[in-house]
Amino acid sequence: MNPRPLVSVSMITYNHGDFLRDAIHGVLMQEADFPIELVLSNDHSPDDTHALIQDIVSEHPRGSWIQYIHHPQTLGMMRNGLDNLQRCRGDYIAFCEGDDAWTDPLKLQIQVTEMQKHPDCDLCFHPARVFFGRTKTDSLYAFHSHKPKVFSASEVLMGGCDFCPTASLLLKKSIIDQLPDFYAEAPVGDYFLKALGSLQGGALYLNRVMSIYRRNTSFSWTAEMQALQNRATFFSRFVDSLQKLDKHLQHILQKEIHFEIERQYRNLAITYLEHGLHGQYKTLFDLYKNNHISRTRIWFFYYLGKITKSPKLTHFLERVFFCHPNPFKRAYRKAIQKLHLKRYQKAFSIF
Repeated sequence: MNPRPLVSVSMITYNHGDFLRDAIHGVLMQEADFPIELVLSNDHSPDDTHALIQDIVSEHPRGSWIQYIHHPQTLGMMRNGLDNLQRCRGDYIAFCEGDDAWTDPLKLQIQVTEMQKHPDCDLCFHPARVFFGRTKTDSLYAFHSHKPKVFSASEVLMGGCDFCPTASLLLKKSIIDQLPDFYAEAPVGDYFLKALGSLQGGALYLNRVMSIYRRNTSFSWTAEMQALQNRATFFSRFVDSLQKLDKHLQHILQKEIHFEIERQYRNLAITYLEHGLHGQYKTLFDLYKNNHISRTRIWFFYYLGKITKSPKLTHFLERVFFCHPNPFKRAYRKAIQKLHLKRYQKAFSIF
């Protein structure tokens, strides 16, 4: 057994063979003045993941950092992820799924140092460069400010699932040790980790791009959500988990949680419009009326889609009137992103 690490890196993988080597090497290249472990869980991938990991463990000079778990049968993303978190021994936990990657060898050192300067913060994150497979884009994911900033729990919740890239997260282990029972049944875990991790002292944002985020890779969450039935099932389970989060927090962030619930209704509604399923569209909002507090903006959105029957127009107007932050702030961030991208070109030359 290696010395007890200060940071544990939780990496879960399923059929990420095309990208997994990048993910593992991004962790093993970290330079820090504290011990690190990589807890790597293969959820019974049918591709060459197992052989690839074995080769790295045996051949890489830092292969001893890796605690490798090869499940004999597929557990699923949430069960695998929770099992992996429970194996982590560090005071801090970082995250990198098998189709993402880190690009900065000082990522963990920088994040831990900054977290120690902000002892009230239980969560730290940063922006990421967007890739489609191995193709670079000129987009940054979750670029919120040109300088370091502490975002409140309210801002994290209102920002939704995309507010903090999962591969950017550094979280105190104490948050994992106190996870509520409903977490294990949630359809996706990172949103709730961000919410719970930002409660005490907010989320510490560092304006340094230190990872990449891949969209629409095989077996990724984004790709899986393309199927209509998967979206509907995810919607139902996610809304249920949001209601349990609201109860767990004793309604202190009820407004923010309800904003996220509304966003989930709008996302599924636009999917129904895209498929011409106008009956399901109406039924969805009848469900909202029966289970949630009626709000003017959700009914404006409903009638907008019902009258126009245009998913593109409805989605455009949703971005203008309903999304947080407002379109002027989003446009400002886009402009600042373009200026900052040149600073990070060298960091991505390895991909």
